[in-house]
This record gives sequence, structure tokens and C-alpha cells, in this order.
Amino acid sequence: MPTGRLRKGYSRVAGVVREEVMEELERLRRERNIPTISQSLGAALDEWLQMRRSGVSNPGSRAIPDATPPAQSGVLHPPCVEERT
Repeated sequence: MPTGRLRKGYSRVAGVVREEVMEELERLRRERNIPTISQSLGAALDEWLQMRRSGVSNPGSRAIPDATPPAQSGVLHPPCVEERT
């Protein structure tokens, strides 16, 4: 019977992503018949880790549009709720 606990060696992650990233995760989910977006995120991160460990730092030559580094923009992530004034 499931306990709701993660298996040893696993951790939960959460984050905010651009719409195009979410669309890509959804495409990955459909292509591989992955039941949830959370699991497709795990699959994408596993692939990313394998590329990093194999020394591939830039698998594509395309630049990400409007990607201003957080240090320059001062924003680490977009707000999830509107601020009240």
C-alpha cells in the first residue's frame, strides 16, 4: 500500500517557468505517455543531468530570447501573486 513518502534518493522540486517551457514539458509528457507534468519535469531534469555529466554544456546553438540573467534584471523569479499597495 502506498504511504505517500518518496523513495530513498528522491526529492520534490517546484518552480515557476515560462509558458514555452511548460508547453515543452506537456509535449514531452504526451510523447512518452508520462502521466503527470511533475513526472515529465523529472524526466527532463534527468536528461539535463546526463548532458551535464557527459560534458555537453550547450546541446543546441539557439539562443533563448529575452533571457536576461537575474543578476542584471534583479528579478530571480516572477511574482506568483499581485502585490497590494
